[in-house]
Amino acid sequence: MKDKKEAKQTDWEIKMEKLSETDIHAGTMAFYQMFIREKKSIKILDIGAGSGKVAMGLASLPQVNEIIAYDKSLELMRELKSSDKIRKVTDGSYKKLPFDDESFDIAVCRYVFHHMENKDRALAEINRILVDNGTFFLSDPILPQHSKQALNAIYRIREDSFHGYCDYHEMIDLLEKNRFTPILIRPYHHGYKNLNEYSKAIGDNIDAAEYEDKPSAKDSTVSVLKGKIVRAINAVDETVRKEMKMTGSGIGLSFRYYIVDIASIKQGA
Repeated sequence: MKDKKEAKQTDWEIKMEKLSETDIHAGTMAFYQMFIREKKSIKILDIGAGSGKVAMGLASLPQVNEIIAYDKSLELMRELKSSDKIRKVTDGSYKKLPFDDESFDIAVCRYVFHHMENKDRALAEINRILVDNGTFFLSDPILPQHSKQALNAIYRIREDSFHGYCDYHEMIDLLEKNRFTPILIRPYHHGYKNLNEYSKAIGDNIDAAEYEDKPSAKDSTVSVLKGKIVRAINAVDETVRKEMKMTGSGIGLSFRYYIVDIASIKQGA
């Protein structure tokens, strides 16, 4: 007969298997919710809240009392509506969060970590605002070391606020160095069917005001940047092609990489 520890591990394995069958957003939200359902009356900080998919998803849980949706501007959160549970904040920065020590039970950083130039400083601030044994959810792509070094410069063409992905070991080391103990890690794949799909976000990162009276100039700029991405990615070496599961060529080149959802606990002082 299995002991309780083995039975609990089996339960987690079953839950993780179910998560692997869901789409990316639903799987990540279910991962977060598994931990939240074990808590009571919690306050959450959603860092880099953007359109609010995470904040709105978690606000529906009865265990959640309040969510602070935090981003650098209200414009980035224009699609997110404030509510009885959700409040939007834009003061300060990730290097100096405008919140008191130990004022949150949970912090979430979903697909934002690669935009942070000083990741150590960000994690130190997140640790500061969490209660002892508070939970930190970190979700972000991870790349093998060789591919990361080869592709980081290319990714900056697509996103001007990009500051670099981590490999798996770097991410775990950063968490542990900043007094977080990872307790569960969920890896999954994300991919692009072609480079048109990958590069379509370029236009979103161009300052619309700069091209307000000259849309054709904006289209030309986007076209040039897309061309650079296509040429650069197609020119990577065979190691990158294998690590990133690349197939095809030209604009039809496809690739995929891992993302991880990590649940970690703040260590005591």
